[in-house]
Amino acid sequence: MFKLNSTIVDRGEEHLRQLYGPSPVDYLAWHWRHFDADHPDMEEPVRMSQLAATLSCAQRLAGEVGIDLLQRPMLLVTDFNVFRHFVHSGQLARVVTLNLTARHIDNKVGVVTLDVFQNIFVDLYLMSRARCLLTSHSGFSKLALWMAGGQLLRCHRDMVSC
Repeated sequence: MFKLNSTIVDRGEEHLRQLYGPSPVDYLAWHWRHFDADHPDMEEPVRMSQLAATLSCAQRLAGEVGIDLLQRPMLLVTDFNVFRHFVHSGQLARVVTLNLTARHIDNKVGVVTLDVFQNIFVDLYLMSRARCLLTSHSGFSKLALWMAGGQLLRCHRDMVSC
C-alpha cells in the first residue's frame, strides 16, 4: 500500500545525522498538532500546563527506555511553526526540530510542490523511526505509528495519561 522511497529515507537519515551525529541512535519524537500552519482560524492557545505535562511525560518515557534528553534532545514534529522557531532560537532545552516549514496539503488551492510533499513524509519517517513517540490526537500521529510497524518500544497516545 505505501512504501517509503529512497529520497524520503535519505533525507530523513541526513536530518538524523545533523541532529544526533553519524551513528544511529535511539531518540524520542513528539508530534504536537496545533493547526497554525495554513489554518489560522483553527489555532488554539498553548496552555502552559499542557506543555509542562507533555515535557514531564517525555522525560519519564525517555528515562524508561534509557534516553538522556540532555545528551539527546527530543525531536519535535509540529505544524505549529511559531513553536519551531521558538525551539530553533534555543528557548526550549531538550528539544530539537527540523528546519522545515510545516504545511497542510488537504485544503490547498493551486499547486503544492513536490518539496512540500517530501517534507511531510520526512516528518512521518522520523517519527516512525523513534524509540518512543508522544502523539497528538491526529491522523498524522496515527500514520507515523502505523509506519513504525511495531518498532516503537513505548508509545504515549494522545496525552490521555502518562
